[in-house]
Amino acid sequence: MLQRHDFTIIRDSVLSDEEDLNVIIFETEEQSLPLVRRHRGPPIRKKEECEKFLEKHSGAPHTISGPRVEKGRWVVEIEREYRDAVDLLTEKLRDGGRHLGVADLVAQAISKGFKVLVNKDIRQLYSSNDEIARYLTVYLKGKPRWLP
Repeated sequence: MLQRHDFTIIRDSVLSDEEDLNVIIFETEEQSLPLVRRHRGPPIRKKEECEKFLEKHSGAPHTISGPRVEKGRWVVEIEREYRDAVDLLTEKLRDGGRHLGVADLVAQAISKGFKVLVNKDIRQLYSSNDEIARYLTVYLKGKPRWLP
């Protein structure tokens, strides 16, 4: 889901104490994206696809610039639906993520309550939970323990 909305995931991981603490880590290149993204349409030689593209994007509220032809293809700049990873995760997981394909038991746990933590919030959790601190230390080092 993050990738579908243009967030680049560097790494991800999961941690659970099998009781009441479940952590899903997404390390992304950025937390926020620019307002506008470039969307390439069909080559101009594909008449039917071009008509659909122009119908969808000409004068549409999400279209910021275009449509225009560049290097033989239709192109538009459109407004992103989500610019902030925290906002995206918060909204899409509100129902537990069932519509995203999250397993039923996991979705039930998420729908009971979750927090999206970033920066200072993570430091606070790190300082208050030894298990998380150990796990995150190994994770952030990014190499196996056996490698010198």
